[in-house]
Amino acid sequence: SKKRVQWLLEGKVDSLATLYDENSITIHGNGLIKSTKEHLEDVRNNRPVYKSIDIKENTIKDFGTTAILVGKGYFSISMNGQDMAYTMVYTEIYIKKGKAWKLVSRQSSTVQ
Repeated sequence: SKKRVQWLLEGKVDSLATLYDENSITIHGNGLIKSTKEHLEDVRNNRPVYKSIDIKENTIKDFGTTAILVGKGYFSISMNGQDMAYTMVYTEIYIKKGKAWKLVSRQSSTVQ
């Protein structure tokens, strides 16, 4: 998860692709549902530009071949030239495939 945040900030799409399962689903805080391909294409095209991500909390529960991460952070982005900042809570679900952990689902919600 820490590497995912770093790679988002650096726009390292190829690195992100190694973490995401090809069938993963990302549900963004605005309600958009994206496949792996769609999400990575957005990152590749700077939609949005991730300016900073400050993770405040992360809790991981390990179930052997499945791990669930629940966290909270402050996200600063730029979308279509407009700067925005949000406090978000999120859940990430990882499964172990061989020796690698793959992100299969991520859902985030804006905290009011």
